[in-house]
Amino acid sequence: MVKQFGNNIINSNNKIDRKMLARNVFEDAKELEKLNTIIHPPMIKKIEEKIRDELKTKRSPMIVVDAALIFEAKVENKFDFIVNVSSNIENQIKRLSRRNKMSKKEVINRMESQISPETKKNKSDYNIENNGTEKELKIKAGILYKEILTDFAK
Repeated sequence: MVKQFGNNIINSNNKIDRKMLARNVFEDAKELEKLNTIIHPPMIKKIEEKIRDELKTKRSPMIVVDAALIFEAKVENKFDFIVNVSSNIENQIKRLSRRNKMSKKEVINRMESQISPETKKNKSDYNIENNGTEKELKIKAGILYKEILTDFAK
């Protein structure tokens, strides 16, 4: 990472300063592509290992992978189906700003680096709108979970 992005991404604890790295890559598409080339292959390998381990134990009728960049990483063919959870732009900005302590500009840069919400929605098998409370999202997810198990059993 340092070789690709320089010493300025290292913090005082000698660890990668994720915020600094994000600032660098989300303002330059070529830099983001470099980061994705470094990060995606080992992440995909790790996900595949976890799925294999889960399949061996057969603890659950369904394996859920929480990943934001499935289409960008071009791994959608590794899954039986894709569930897209989306919200309106205002909620996305508010939630990301709060969760990641990011400015509105940083959030927008990050969002613009991804494929459009409409494209994700069209490429996904199921879609959930998440503009309400966490409780409402859990209810929608539970309903969809049951629906998917029923559909998948067919």
